[in-house]
Amino acid sequence: MDEFVTAQGMASEAGVSPKTFRAALRREEFDWHAPSDLWTVLRGSREHEAMQRVLNSITPTIAA
Repeated sequence: MDEFVTAQGMASEAGVSPKTFRAALRREEFDWHAPSDLWTVLRGSREHEAMQRVLNSITPTIAA
């Protein structure tokens, strides 16, 4: 069974505001995402990888 992930779920797991993450995703203007669509993609897909890159770019890093 395919597993889908959402922007909200990804943001929550990373400790980022879902609203902030969705705004960052919208700024990317991905050709595969229509403005009225939900941010739901198949885990491991190229779309998921693109969303993860955006999330990584806005996730604060904690110095060890």
